[in-house]
Amino acid sequence: MFPFVVIGSLFILIVGVKTLLPRRAAGEREGTSLFAPGVEDIRRSMEDVLHEHEVSWRTIRRSPVVEWQVDVPSDLPILSLHLALQDRLREMGASIHSASSDPVRGRVLLNIGWPDSTLFRLALSHREDLRRDKGKIAIIIDDFGDRWEPFVESFMELGAEITVSVLPGRKMSRRISEEAVRRNIEVILHLPMEPLDADYEEDGYT
Repeated sequence: MFPFVVIGSLFILIVGVKTLLPRRAAGEREGTSLFAPGVEDIRRSMEDVLHEHEVSWRTIRRSPVVEWQVDVPSDLPILSLHLALQDRLREMGASIHSASSDPVRGRVLLNIGWPDSTLFRLALSHREDLRRDKGKIAIIIDDFGDRWEPFVESFMELGAEITVSVLPGRKMSRRISEEAVRRNIEVILHLPMEPLDADYEEDGYT
């Protein structure tokens, strides 16, 4: 009698635990949990790619598959982002399982994960009001300080965002610096470095 009681209790315990476990969504494969092995590795790799391409995203669902809405700037082809993600994931053994286009909503859906499980679903959509930051150029004009003349003053009148680099200890160093500041032009110091193993004459730098 005793063995049957133990078996019966064990059966009830197993049934009870199974009832408490969350049910898997229809069609969901194993490994789609947020705690699946390697999920953080994939997440970080995708985030790196999106950061590199100046793309923002937000999480719209966390279970059973993590879903991101990815806002793609209008000057970045979605295909370029798709391929960049694909290459990065391939390096770590993950992949884009499938890609589908939703022309009605103007987006591309990517299912991403390990070969046997989908962990992420990305919806890539163009945002016409978003554009990537272009590169910036800093214009620095150096060796100011020896003279003040129309040619030098012409730089001050360009009307562009420039920086003037002024040599210290020259006859016109102070005047040029003050004139540039008065015109809201950035001034930096052009400081020659002292050689370690050479003689030098006192020339106003020190």
